[in-house]
Amino acid sequence: MKPLHRAATSVALVSLVAVGCETPPARVELAMNVERHGAQVRIDGTTDLLDGAILAYEVRHEDYEYDPETPIDMLFMEGLTTASDGRFEVEINISSFEPGEIEVWLAFQMHFINSDRKQPRRVISQFGERGERLLGANVTDHGEDGKRVELSDTIHW
Repeated sequence: MKPLHRAATSVALVSLVAVGCETPPARVELAMNVERHGAQVRIDGTTDLLDGAILAYEVRHEDYEYDPETPIDMLFMEGLTTASDGRFEVEINISSFEPGEIEVWLAFQMHFINSDRKQPRRVISQFGERGERLLGANVTDHGEDGKRVELSDTIHW
């Protein structure tokens, strides 16, 4: 009888270990709020991403793609922010921007074009090197550039 009892205990321990090592779901909850107070634009929101996960943002004037004469800093800004305790926030000064409609874009992605920063290893383990494990309605696939979760909003300046 004792050997049978030991075998059952071992199986139970193995089952517990297998459940404990499960990979978290590859869905991302991401909500963004954008407010402008004068020349200050505040982007903040909530997420279920792990602490330290990096979010990219861009602030683009409506003429960004059509106005080669205007200096870039009057039409475009970009940067990175990180998730902490289920929140993120960043403030941007757009006083150099031309008046007009401005798109605010936020994304969770694995690679950043103008930065050598990388997602933390545990984030890459959860979502894949190129975000290939990302799932959900808010995920966009950019082929070789990988998958990302993107949000955007428009403000007026």
